Formats: sequence, C-alpha cells, structure tokens
Amino acid sequence: MVDDESLTNTYKVINKFMTEKGWLECRCGTCGKNFYLKPSSIASKSSCGWGQCAGGSYSFFNSIKRKRIMSPRQVCTAICEHFERIGFKTEIPRNITNLDGNTDLITGRNS
Repeated sequence: MVDDESLTNTYKVINKFMTEKGWLECRCGTCGKNFYLKPSSIASKSSCGWGQCAGGSYSFFNSIKRKRIMSPRQVCTAICEHFERIGFKTEIPRNITNLDGNTDLITGRNS
C-alpha cells in the first residue's frame, strides 16, 4: 500500500521534472484533475482532454470509416506525407548492414 508521504514525494518529483521541461500544471475545469500543458497550448485548452471532459467532441469521432483497410506501405506513405506537409524534412536512412562481421553496437552520426 502506498502512503500519503510517498504520493506527495512522487508528485514533487514529477512536478519538478515537468516544470523544468517547460510544462505548466493546470486544473481541469470539468473533472478537477491536474494535468500539464505547454504554455503555447494554454489558450486552447480548458479541460484535461479526457473524452468526457472534452464533451466527446473529438473530431475523429465524426470521420467516415474507410471501406478498405490501408496496407502498411499506404500507412507509411500517409504518415510521411503528413510530416512533410507540416515542415519535417525526410532523411534517407543509413544502411547499417554489416557484411564484414558481427554488429554489437551502432552509435553516432556522420556529419
């Protein structure tokens, strides 16, 4: 059984970690639970985002179901296109196949 002191200490450690990373602790106006947000999100969030607190207003609930399931290749293409559209640059993966022996560890990056 976890005692109150352990819970308090755990909260302090988590809160310290989150605030050092730039997150702000907020309280949900609907359920009253605490949650963390980046400062840029504060204006757009008044609840913790749990389904019941958000009023069940998740946009994907209204999405039309696909008639066919996407293949893994199609999923990969859709994900890559999404990230390129929002400004991420695609990197060509390095071939890490070791044809000369056993690979124990691969580290670093060629610049």
